[in-house]
Amino acid sequence: MASLNPCVSGTSPAFATGFAALAALHSDAPASSRPATTTATKPTPAAAKPAAAEPKPAAAEPKPAASKPAVAAKPPSATGTVEPPRMSAEEVAACSVNQSVSTQQQRLMDLAASIGLSSAKFARVRGDYYEQEMVWRRDVIGAASVMQLCKSMIMENTKVKDKTVEECREAGRVKYVCVVVQYDGPNLNREKLTDVVQAMEGSKAVGKKQYNMRMVDGDVSAALSGFEHNAVTPLGMATPLPVVLSARIAKVPDGQLWLGGGEPDLKLRVDGDEFIKVFNAMDGFSAQFSDVV
Repeated sequence: MASLNPCVSGTSPAFATGFAALAALHSDAPASSRPATTTATKPTPAAAKPAAAEPKPAAAEPKPAASKPAVAAKPPSATGTVEPPRMSAEEVAACSVNQSVSTQQQRLMDLAASIGLSSAKFARVRGDYYEQEMVWRRDVIGAASVMQLCKSMIMENTKVKDKTVEECREAGRVKYVCVVVQYDGPNLNREKLTDVVQAMEGSKAVGKKQYNMRMVDGDVSAALSGFEHNAVTPLGMATPLPVVLSARIAKVPDGQLWLGGGEPDLKLRVDGDEFIKVFNAMDGFSAQFSDVV
């Protein structure tokens, strides 16, 4: 093919002859010799499947609870209270003291015999009796239960403080009352005691605002009872007073209770029912079981 002269005009005969020859050569070439122009098709990626969740470990079987050895239950007392273990005979013997009889004890023993209080029994104890646990006290005096251990206290209606015992008695009122409750039990309820005192006064009772039951001071207690602190007992009191025993005491084993015995180291056991019967037969005295706790 003649070479193209760029300086030759596209309209000249020479340019037309050359262009025709170039076109003929191009059209005669086989199709296979021409490079195929193809558009590459990208494969569509397959949707990824979610990974399968790992299997959860099987739940561990619950272990059987370890069985605890059975504990032998202690026999309950007549009041339903479980009694603590008792001291051995050797331990009790080691705590015993000489059972000498004092003048005060002899007086009370003679009085008990004269009024028919046949259940009365005295036991002398160590000087540190009130510093010991209830179990120790129970076993040293030979009580059947800690529920039998009781205390006596003198309560006063302070609303009649300006009147003497005799003046109140003549008016049908109650100024002082000796109350007996258990050491190992509920505290005295003064509202309940007020109800009991009102019932004792009967038709002579007045409104609730005219009652204020309080425990007397130690010197007043000693003057009324004739006994010092930790020695007060209803038996042989210097001043005859009505006696109110907590109704819970009526349920103690054997019906027996232990009280102060006239001296700090002397204790008195009596039968509750016999005590009430005997005291109600004495002039100037009265005794009853009542709900005061």
